[in-house]
Amino acid sequence: MRFANILKYHCCLAVFIVYFLSSSNLHAADYSKIYKIYYDQGIEAYRQNNLYDALKYFKEAHAVSPDEEAPVRYINLIKRLQESKVRSTEIVAPPVRIVPSPPKITSKPSSTTPTSNQARIPSQQVTLIQDAKEFQQQEIVYLDQNLWQTQPGTLLRIDLNSYIVLEGINIDRNLIITPGIVEVERIDKDHVRVLAKQRGITFLHLWDDTGRWTFNIEVILPLRKLDIKQEVREAESYAQPFKFIYTGDWSTFYQGPSYSELDKRSVQFLQRMVMQGETPYGDFDGFAVVNRSNDITELSGYGVGLTDGSVGPFEDFTFRLFDIRKTFSPLTLPGRFMRGVLFESKAFDKNIEYTYVRGRDRRIFGFISPDAFNERDSYVEGLRVVLFPEEDNQYAFNFARGFGDDRQSFLKDRVFSVEAQRRIGGVLASTEVAYDEESFAHTARTRYKGDNYTLGFNFRNISEDFTTITNSPGGRGELGGSIFYNWQTHNINLRTNLDLYRQRFLANPNDKDALNIDFNSTLEMPFSTKSRLLTSIYYTDTSGELSPRNNLRVQSDYHKRLRFLNRDVSFLFGGGYQRSRFDFSAPSEFDRYSLTAGFNVGLIKYVNYYANYEYSLVDEILSEQRLTPSVFNTGVNFSKSLSKSWSMRSSFSYRDETKTDGTNSFLAGEDNITSSLGFNYRPFEDFEFYIDGRTRNVWAEANDRDAFNEIDVRTGVRIGWDLPFRWNPTGVVYGYVYKDLNGNKVRDIDEEGIADVVVKVGKGSVTTDNVGYYESTIKAKSADVTLDLNSLPPGFIFSTNVLEVVDIRHGGAHQVNFGLNTRSGIYGVVFADKNVNGKPDPGEEVLRRVRIVLDNNKFAFTDFEGTYFFENVSPGKHEIQIDVNSIPINYLPQVKVKNSLEVSEGATYTFHVPLKQK
Repeated sequence: MRFANILKYHCCLAVFIVYFLSSSNLHAADYSKIYKIYYDQGIEAYRQNNLYDALKYFKEAHAVSPDEEAPVRYINLIKRLQESKVRSTEIVAPPVRIVPSPPKITSKPSSTTPTSNQARIPSQQVTLIQDAKEFQQQEIVYLDQNLWQTQPGTLLRIDLNSYIVLEGINIDRNLIITPGIVEVERIDKDHVRVLAKQRGITFLHLWDDTGRWTFNIEVILPLRKLDIKQEVREAESYAQPFKFIYTGDWSTFYQGPSYSELDKRSVQFLQRMVMQGETPYGDFDGFAVVNRSNDITELSGYGVGLTDGSVGPFEDFTFRLFDIRKTFSPLTLPGRFMRGVLFESKAFDKNIEYTYVRGRDRRIFGFISPDAFNERDSYVEGLRVVLFPEEDNQYAFNFARGFGDDRQSFLKDRVFSVEAQRRIGGVLASTEVAYDEESFAHTARTRYKGDNYTLGFNFRNISEDFTTITNSPGGRGELGGSIFYNWQTHNINLRTNLDLYRQRFLANPNDKDALNIDFNSTLEMPFSTKSRLLTSIYYTDTSGELSPRNNLRVQSDYHKRLRFLNRDVSFLFGGGYQRSRFDFSAPSEFDRYSLTAGFNVGLIKYVNYYANYEYSLVDEILSEQRLTPSVFNTGVNFSKSLSKSWSMRSSFSYRDETKTDGTNSFLAGEDNITSSLGFNYRPFEDFEFYIDGRTRNVWAEANDRDAFNEIDVRTGVRIGWDLPFRWNPTGVVYGYVYKDLNGNKVRDIDEEGIADVVVKVGKGSVTTDNVGYYESTIKAKSADVTLDLNSLPPGFIFSTNVLEVVDIRHGGAHQVNFGLNTRSGIYGVVFADKNVNGKPDPGEEVLRRVRIVLDNNKFAFTDFEGTYFFENVSPGKHEIQIDVNSIPINYLPQVKVKNSLEVSEGATYTFHVPLKQK
């Protein structure tokens, strides 16, 4: 019988090991199932008086769910029974509540491969529940009609520090009701990533072509790691090996009057070498770029750096040398390439972020220009300090200076600015005031987001003499502001911006105080999922600028998609009007009317055909001529995967322009035929080779154009190697295994350690000394730290977490303490003692709702089986009192009403209350 039970126990473990091997993530329902299986097996073994197996099952159940009290009671009781410290085995644990697992349904599988940035965040399990529907282990949740039926308030559960991807159609915007719990990042127009940042519940509103989606998002803790799972997972994780990546792109361009007379016009070969890897001091990367153009070869770029750095007191810093790019603010140091040094870090519990940068200005970046990079005597230096960088209410101070004889003469030597951002209710307001030692510049911005609209105001007052360290700022010399309004409902999407300003830098000398206007608005109206109308208006009036102009443009397009002859066909019909007036350029004044039509159809699989035509009617004001230019485009595209590794693409297009001799025809004056062919070979993730070719035959349509032919050939390779070394940090893990007498999970001064407990640190183990101390040196990126359950003294269970995952810091010491609680207790039964033997026997009546008082400050009532239980009783002397008022009037206790007793550590004291009927 004992052998059969042991065999059943190990078979149960084997089933779960296979289960964990086949599924990297568990849902909460599976979590409850595992707990219930272990708990039920323990109950069955206990009823068969197989205490050895029952103890193992209850320990496993406790490891799965330390918060459940039932396994703790049985563990405590069984150990007392094994030590003969109790005389009865009649404790009945409360029933266990198990949430049934909802039925599963199949969702569309994901074929999306996470980017390198995505890979930093583990793609864990997401649970989506609505009306007992559940999606498990999905990287992508599709915003389709099936999901729409579960709206509003569809529930999404996401593991902490994990993410999901929502895929819709033209996702426009989103709104998080409670910020901080999740963050939403845009991937592209149809995809957003929802990151789980902290535990809690929030609502997420999201708008796409279907309408407004409402999700109730709950961020939950990942499942605790089980001892049985440790058998199939790595107890240590290691740094990724260093990787070397090489890319080479070669292109040649030929042009000539005919194909037989082609001349090589340019040759360019761009090579980039990158090495990256994890180090104990942060993530390292280094790169070098070699550019060959015609006969010139140059090392055009190189740099090294650390991100997420950690050295001594500095943590979470970024450090870069050589080629760097940094932006402070639009009024001090706009985005600028330079060759120098960059250091960025946070301090004072991440309440301050500071950035220092210094380098040689590199206005030309990434192109061949001998001596332009290193010989220009022009330098930039800057310091930026941000207070509360991770909050809505934040402040920043910027300082930047430039020096060197080759700096442009109009630039100032120093610029200071102060920035402030504050949230007031639903309004986010920010401002910047800058001073260049001679003049001021001031900007202010506000944003307000409603349920389906966004309203914003921008203000600027920039002196005509103000400059940044590297160039003239946008809006130099302007005094004015803008207002923008975005409004979206299920059927309408409106985007509008109006900018009003006065110009002081290049002002119109005849009307310096004139108000300049720049207005644009776009209205999109979907009539259905297959048709929409898009209308846009642009109006500009720069009467106050040095070169005044007045321009109006209106364009409206109708898009329709339908099935025709068993083919998907997309149609486009549009029309527009443009009015252009220039005070000092009469030849550029005209009125233009245009009509556009086109279609796109899939002819056969992998082959797509398109054609469009545009006709214009242009009235030139100066010449009083009427022009009728037009253009016709048509072509075929082909794209196909030839195998798992090979793919190809090709295209052929024809462009025909007519009546292009006018000044304002807006056409190139050329007709052409263009064809292209390309192949791509990718046998595995770290290798890719491509070759593309394009030919273009151009003949003149206008009198001032020449006919010519050209060929463009491009080829390249991208390959990566894992290098045969990795750099793991070495650190120390230490701590105490102690008696947590008060159960507060903190080692207090009077709480002694426990000797001879085996602590598992990664793949190794160490035993605590006579004061409960352990210490282990480990070389890994992270390690699991836990205790060997079989080495625990009898009567002890966990008060702290069973498992801790420690991120190893190089040269650092990491403390992990484990608290154990003896759970001493007092137990007994209130019963009618018919045979007067002082103990409850089968068939004797038990009394419920009898009140028992412990030490005059704690009380317990007997349950339906007459049982009471005091848990977590400290060792020592105690007083038990029977509340005689709670005993039925026809019964008398056969023991004293007040009784003194002494509880031993880890023992369950049994105190029965026999009653005699009057």
